[in-house]
Amino acid sequence: MDQYPKMLCAREFVLVDEEGFPRANWAVDDGGQAAISFLDNNGNGKLAVGVGKDGLAIITMKAATDFPRMLITIDKDDDFNFVCLDKTGKARFQLTIAADGSSVQLGLGGHPPNVLLSAIGGKGEIHKA
Repeated sequence: MDQYPKMLCAREFVLVDEEGFPRANWAVDDGGQAAISFLDNNGNGKLAVGVGKDGLAIITMKAATDFPRMLITIDKDDDFNFVCLDKTGKARFQLTIAADGSSVQLGLGGHPPNVLLSAIGGKGEIHKA
């Protein structure tokens, strides 16, 4: 085991396929976000898992466009967010779950969350905004 270094330092690592084309990279960008990105055959990012300089985690998936089509985050309040976007990058569905599990909010059609499911006094209730 002593033949391997205990630490390797770099700003970026690139994983290539058998023909030398980049298929994944692990990097810290100039803004301080660290991410592992998986690339298609043309080198376009399709799936990324990262942590911003602010410490917030995010998972993104892209289709044929440059815009993410799906985002998963845990925000600064520890709420879980799942967002689906259309091909222009506009949010079309959003699910937010409160960190304490007390509520779930749904948003449809690019509007902010407008349906609230909550547990008040041990009973589940549905509220429309």
